[in-house]
This record gives sequence, C-alpha cells and structure tokens, in this order.
Amino acid sequence: MKICIPTQDANGLDSMIESHFGRADYFTFVETDTNQVNSMENRGSHKGGNRTPAEIIADEKPQVVICGGMGPRAIQIFESKQISVYNGASGSIKKILDDFQAGRIQRASGDTACQEHEHTC
Repeated sequence: MKICIPTQDANGLDSMIESHFGRADYFTFVETDTNQVNSMENRGSHKGGNRTPAEIIADEKPQVVICGGMGPRAIQIFESKQISVYNGASGSIKKILDDFQAGRIQRASGDTACQEHEHTC
C-alpha cells in the first residue's frame, strides 16, 4: 500500500508530520510492502504553485493520505479519486504508521475536516 503523509522535513521514517496539510514542506510517500520511503517537495498553491497539493499528490496514486488536519475541499478531491483520507495524526512517520496499523487514526469526514483556511487542527 502506498501512503502519503505531509511532513516538515525529508528524514525518512523520522520525518515529522506537518499539522497544516497544504503548507507542508514535503509530501512523504511510504510503500508499506517494500518499506521504501520517498519525499517530494510541496510545489502546490500554498507554496506558489498553480495546482492544489491534493491534485499533485493524487498524480502519485497513493491509496491513503494520513494527515493532522485537512480541509473539506482536499478531502473531496481525494475521495473523488478513490484515495482514503485519515486525519488526527501526529508525530513521526514511524509512529503514524504504527498508529494507522493499530486503527488509532480516524477516517476523515466532513465532520472532522478543518473548516477554516488557516487551520491548525
């Protein structure tokens, strides 16, 4: 399974999640079958690009995106592309993967989405 996590840095499994999805400096992808970890710089609209971070990530075809907080528009974009979104995560990628596999991270919904653009949820 390919999982994407927005991160503050590109330090592999030690990378720390960024709480504001669209403002992450990097998007880190983990292939759980092979334990391969790759990061790409965020060149989305919050960082001066012309596409949303959700559109850029969707091009990489992850099955799952795990984040701290995400707005409803990004959740809708991912769901329209059959990409599952989980939110409420915190800590390092290693911790997040452990939490995800143990079922401790909730599936995102309209009720759990951040409602303000400058969210810190």
